[in-house]
Amino acid sequence: MDLKDRRVLAKIREEARLITNFIDGLEIDGFLLNELIKRAVALTLANIGELCTVLSDDVKQSIKTYHGLPSAKQGMLSLTIMNLPILR
Repeated sequence: MDLKDRRVLAKIREEARLITNFIDGLEIDGFLLNELIKRAVALTLANIGELCTVLSDDVKQSIKTYHGLPSAKQGMLSLTIMNLPILR
């Protein structure tokens, strides 16, 4: 894994930690009623999706192999986020 991939993965980890900070202590009802938190989480997930698109093919393949997941299409997470019911 090259330095660029390590930096991208570190940034993904930082973004994931932001989400846990946003929702820490919230029950589902509190989350659903808080438009600011919902949008913060959705946009942070979109950021993670965009970061995933710049990972090298080797890293993507190793993740697929390790987890047995199908390859994701570039930008798919971002498109999914835009269709979340919480943003409607």
